[in-house]
This record gives sequence, C-alpha cells and structure tokens, in this order.
Amino acid sequence: MGVLGFLLPLSPLSAERSYRVTGGLNRFVSAPGQYLVIYLLEGLAFSDLTTIFFAFLYAIIAVILAFSLTTNLGKLPVRGSVVLNSVFMNAINLPLPLLQLLTGSSQYAASYSVGSSLTQIISSKALQSATSSQKGSGTKFGFVDFVRFVPLMMVGVGAILHYTIWLNVQNASLSNIFETLLTFLLSLNFLYFGASLQKSIKSGSSKGTMKFRKPLILVGLFRTIIGPLITIGLALLFFLNNSNAFIELVFVGAMPPAITNTVLSGIYGFDESFSATSALIMTPVNIVEAFLIFYSIKLL
Repeated sequence: MGVLGFLLPLSPLSAERSYRVTGGLNRFVSAPGQYLVIYLLEGLAFSDLTTIFFAFLYAIIAVILAFSLTTNLGKLPVRGSVVLNSVFMNAINLPLPLLQLLTGSSQYAASYSVGSSLTQIISSKALQSATSSQKGSGTKFGFVDFVRFVPLMMVGVGAILHYTIWLNVQNASLSNIFETLLTFLLSLNFLYFGASLQKSIKSGSSKGTMKFRKPLILVGLFRTIIGPLITIGLALLFFLNNSNAFIELVFVGAMPPAITNTVLSGIYGFDESFSATSALIMTPVNIVEAFLIFYSIKLL
C-alpha cells in the first residue's frame, strides 16, 4: 500500500490530486473507520484514558523543552516547524498498522494518537501566537479545522456503541468480520503515507533547509534521542507493569515527524518546506530506530 501511495503521484493523476485523494481517504474513511472499529471492539477503558493523559503530558514537556531550545530563532516562521517536527511524531499512519503486524494489537497506540492529535492542534495555535505568525488560515476556526476532529469523534461513537450495542450482539463471526475490516483500514494508512512521502520529496527544498542547519540537527536529536527518552521515562512511570502498553508507546515515541506537521505549518504560517524536508530526512532513520528499540525490548 505504501509503495502504491508513493507511485500514485507518478501516475496520470497529478501529484497534488493524488495527495488530496489519499488524504481525503485517510481523513474520511481510514482514520475515523479504524478509531470506530477499535473502540467498538474494545471499548474505552481507564487505561485508554491514562494513555491519552500520557500523550498530553509528553506534549507539554516536549513542547516547552523544544521551544526553549529554539530561542535563537526568535519569531522566525521556521521556529514553529522545528518545534512541531521535534515533538509530534507520526502517531497514526505508520505505528498503528506496523504494531498490528508486529503484535496483533494497536489499542494503546490508538489511544496515544487521540491525545497526540489534540495536543498537536492546540500546540500549533499556541506556537502561532508565540511566533506572531499572521500567515496561513489558522487564525480562524473553519470547516478544515472541524474535519480534523472527525476521526477523534469516532472514538466516542465507537465507545458508546461498544457499551450499548456490541456487548449484546458480539460473537466470533462478527468479531472476525470487524477485525478483518480493521486490518484493511489500517493498511490504507500506508497508502496515504506513501503519497505524503512523495509530496515531501517534491515540496522539500534542500537548499532552503541548509540555511537552517542547526534547527535540522535539533529536530534530528529530538526525534532520535530526546523524544524517545521522554517517552521511555513516562512509560516507566505509567506502564511499568503493563508490557503491552509499554512497548506500543515506546515504539510510537521513536516514530519520525508526523506528515501532518507540514500541513499544519502551512495553515499556521510556519515553514512548510523545512517541515517537509526534515520529515523526509528523519523517516528512514526513525523507522530503523523504532524497530531496533522494539526488538531490544522484546529481548529483555
């Protein structure tokens, strides 16, 4: 699916159109569908709420730290992009399907992505105010902002359906049907990720990024060392006795910068080119790191 998504922009479809098609599929089908099915099957447990709080706590610590480490950038638009790409990792399109393949579950990672998505939007707004950015459309709450919350709304819908309907009608056959549907929806994440990666290659400017060598190094250090260490520290604090939650959250914590950081950079007036290029550079590095951490924990 990822290869197909990556090759779509090279087809008769234009790069921008293929990105819009896969993005729409992700926002209106894949993401809301997988949240709906996950919480329909599992419900919303106390551990899920703890994981969402975990995501909020990580974001608060990481944003404050990343913002303080970029004081030399002042109110330059690139500062918002550096903070977003340092703090917010790809919490949906890569880790959920990968964890489903590796462990057969992505429940805790899904709950983390709920908290991460909320704090990502809140942080973008706060960074826009802090950097006094007047560009982009992020100064007003419109339809696009509402659409971003649609997948998160499905968490509540799925949980309500779990406790009001699912517990009364569930059986092995129905469970298998929904688990197969979930696997398909998760695989669609790779389609969007592939198209997003191709867009990053086209929109990223190595020449422009080289002007900000130090910020790029900071993003690299944050995503490979600082971010994973914060995640591991919090996971030890919250989930030391829950090995499933621990390994899922640490795996997510090592993921590359989220593709949505580039979208949000455009909306809130940050540096889109820097976001795209730094995400592109960090993607192979962080994927390798995430697998190394995953199998290292498995060996312990």
